[in-house]
Amino acid sequence: MISILLLDEDREYVTLLAQRLAAAGREFSVTAGAPPMQAAPPAPETSAGEPRAEATYDFVILGESAAKANLARETGFGEARTVLLCESGDATLGGRGFLRAERFGRVSALAALLRAEHAALHGNGGFPQSLGGAVKYIGCFGLGGCCGASSVAIGLGRELAAHAGRRALYVSLETLEAESLCVRRAEGDRHIGDFMYLMLRKRDADLRMFLEACLFRDSHGLARFFPSPGPNDLARASLEERGDFFRFIDACGAFDAVVLDLGSECNDLALGAAQLCDALILVENAGVADAGKRARAAALLRAAWRRDGGENPLRVKNLARFSYGADEEEAAEAVREAVAAKPASEEEEAMIEIGYDSASFRRFDGVTDFVLSNEFGLGIRKLAAALPARVFE
Repeated sequence: MISILLLDEDREYVTLLAQRLAAAGREFSVTAGAPPMQAAPPAPETSAGEPRAEATYDFVILGESAAKANLARETGFGEARTVLLCESGDATLGGRGFLRAERFGRVSALAALLRAEHAALHGNGGFPQSLGGAVKYIGCFGLGGCCGASSVAIGLGRELAAHAGRRALYVSLETLEAESLCVRRAEGDRHIGDFMYLMLRKRDADLRMFLEACLFRDSHGLARFFPSPGPNDLARASLEERGDFFRFIDACGAFDAVVLDLGSECNDLALGAAQLCDALILVENAGVADAGKRARAAALLRAAWRRDGGENPLRVKNLARFSYGADEEEAAEAVREAVAAKPASEEEEAMIEIGYDSASFRRFDGVTDFVLSNEFGLGIRKLAAALPARVFE
């Protein structure tokens, strides 16, 4: 539960915002109140809707002014994270230790910001902040759908397994995993749902042999679970079940690197998984999502993944994709020309670019697969080389 206190002189506005936030998610517990006129906490017995002295909050949301920020500390709510409502600007991290959000912006953006910050501070999604084992976790998140984040994650896992000598495992957290991407599940094959069911039924048993029965290893040596026949069982699992799954993977000794496919939805599952990762990769493709959407998603992932020393996630521009015909080839050529004609920003200059490549992708018998060659393979190798040295120290 995320507890929130709203304080603002405009009582009608703060009441409406409290209602909208409460409707944005069942995890929000919202209290609306007017700012007290002095620095003494209110009496324990107050009227309905007013904050009580013994109450504790995760967030205090205030109008933007230094006086109100100080008031939050003076009135006994200083342990809570402070959110300042600005007249303009997207919901994002601000300076001076405060969060900033647009006063009349979308409530969904404010809710996502609060979830991300709560995940960074307290843990979320069933993922412990640190497992303490030898396994290193690398997360790949797509800034928009159809940007190839799953292909990049699988490609990176293959590169680590084939050329870096890592015992790598690919795990998808997408709600609907791509069943035909680089693997085909035949009738009777054990899948991730079967493994989780037995793991939860026999917590004290040695399940390493059964784990191998649920895994598929490709020609590069990358291990992955056969997908669930429907919605991903790992994504649908409870917080406790998900935590047990990753504790088992961390302790079983079968892997030293796990590549997490975080999908492209900035939800609690992706934000919670991001905080577990030793390295975070943000994948985008020119023209897939507007710049504002990409910036908001990137800010939320950075907040959940925040690292000491100001380390930033790796940014990847992925132009490689499977080609479905001449029309798509023409569209891809138009994208390349538009990218080449647009001056690159300082942030884009720092991106790892995977050049346009359809020759490395193929589709056979209903399964889409790729090889680590041409532009795609070169881009994946650059990405593997760019991983922080501390990841595999």
